[in-house]
Amino acid sequence: MWPALHKLNRIRNLMAHALVPDPNELGKNLTSLQSSIEARLSDETPATLNQCLQYLLGALSAYLFVCLEMQTESSKMDLLPGDD
Repeated sequence: MWPALHKLNRIRNLMAHALVPDPNELGKNLTSLQSSIEARLSDETPATLNQCLQYLLGALSAYLFVCLEMQTESSKMDLLPGDD
């Protein structure tokens, strides 16, 4: 997931820091992002860029949810009386 997020950030930077992004560079980065995500999918049919972004954002959402749940559980454990 992290390499794909780095690629997505590179695309964001290209679009955010140039009034008119280089279409060749942008296309190359979009293709690279799509290819790296398609490699993770088990489906035989090629995925669209939209489907790849949905997959990436879903994976990031699940990761953040698990991290927050772990942090919440850890906080609950801190509130329990100790065996002191």
